[in-house]
Amino acid sequence: MLKIRNLKEEDYPKLVEFWKFWRFPAPTRDMLPNDLRYSVAVTIDEVIVCAGFLYVTPSSFCWFEFVISNPNVKDKKVRKESLSLLINTATELAKKMGFKIVYSSLNNPNLINTYLDCGFIKGSKAIEMIKIL
Repeated sequence: MLKIRNLKEEDYPKLVEFWKFWRFPAPTRDMLPNDLRYSVAVTIDEVIVCAGFLYVTPSSFCWFEFVISNPNVKDKKVRKESLSLLINTATELAKKMGFKIVYSSLNNPNLINTYLDCGFIKGSKAIEMIKIL
């Protein structure tokens, strides 16, 4: 049975393993929200299936980023269900907090399709620009 919980500090090393497996540069802990009340994890028997972070802003706009899944969960149906639950839970949390827009930057076609299934629309075909300080 899928369950929702907030991430805990001790989850970070496991998430780094997931990001490395998927060849995604793991964000350092200081790049993630300090307040993990805005993080979401989907679990089965206490094992994280997927997770993501809601970045709150002082506007009506928030970000849901660094979504990651556990590569050891092989069942495609469970993965898809878990990601949908993750995305819908995060957007519901954002709505309850008064946000009007949830933004996410995606590249993976399967994840994009899951977001579309959850009611997101494609924005523009903009190129992301990042400057590491």
